[in-house]
Amino acid sequence: MTTMLDDTTVVSKRKVTVNGTKVEYELTKGDFAAEWTERWREDEYTYPLNKPSVEKRKAEREKIKQWLTEQLALARAGKKTAIHLMYFTTTRWGGLDVP
Repeated sequence: MTTMLDDTTVVSKRKVTVNGTKVEYELTKGDFAAEWTERWREDEYTYPLNKPSVEKRKAEREKIKQWLTEQLALARAGKKTAIHLMYFTTTRWGGLDVP
């Protein structure tokens, strides 16, 4: 999964209005992988897919990678995680590959 979060392949474009100015920006496979992790979390986290700032979205993906690493370390230690149990066996992403 961490590899997918780093994927910069452009797959879509969005248009939003920022301070009265129309802005078009590209979305990557990494953005959509990050958005998908929202469903895994037990908290109310929301990935900022509608924000045109590439840097902010990239920084957010780094936070997600850290969160995944922490959660899987907890799971490996036999402790409770904040990941919905059903996603530990997901095959949609080929399983979780966080080191």
